[in-house]
Amino acid sequence: AAEAAETLLSKFSSQIIDGLKCEAQELGSIAEKRTGVAYKSEDFVEEKGIPVVRLKEINTMVPTVFLSNSENYANVWLERGDIILAKTCFSTGAMCIWPGPRAVLNQNAIMLRAKPGLEQKFLYLWLSQQVSTFLQSQLADPNFYPYIREKDLMTWQVPVPPLKEQRRIVTYLDGLQAKVDDLRRLQAETQKELDALMPSILAKAFAGEL
Repeated sequence: AAEAAETLLSKFSSQIIDGLKCEAQELGSIAEKRTGVAYKSEDFVEEKGIPVVRLKEINTMVPTVFLSNSENYANVWLERGDIILAKTCFSTGAMCIWPGPRAVLNQNAIMLRAKPGLEQKFLYLWLSQQVSTFLQSQLADPNFYPYIREKDLMTWQVPVPPLKEQRRIVTYLDGLQAKVDDLRRLQAETQKELDALMPSILAKAFAGEL
């Protein structure tokens, strides 16, 4: 049921965004982009440095390595609310809205920050759908190497309805996501109860008490 709800949420999101009747603009004209930096491994430390966001942190959103000498690099600084997108490697297409703290972005990922007139969360919802569609279409090619070209990405056409409409869409889809999350939590709690009950049932079965 949780998986079906997640699929339904994705379908609703796609229908809403694809159905928008408004002007579209190139992503590069309405969002700032920065490309992650390749750091030397010897400059990483386990603590007391600047947090580094690598591809794995796009999923965990918890930095585990730090940069000891950030002043030696032309860093891409991440602020709370920035969109991070993995453009290559095993995580191609992974995305998140960075929750903080202030950090620097490692290689193979890009940062996107909406310009005035575009809601960051609306951009994230639109981009999530577009990246998923792009990767699904490319995977049909047996020679495709999972990679999102920055140059091509920044030419993608973004529908830009009025801010009021953007916020209404975000609120609606956030509400649906909350319902899916509640369903997942309920499923997890039910599974824990079943897991706890099973040993007792087995014990009674072997003892001939059922």
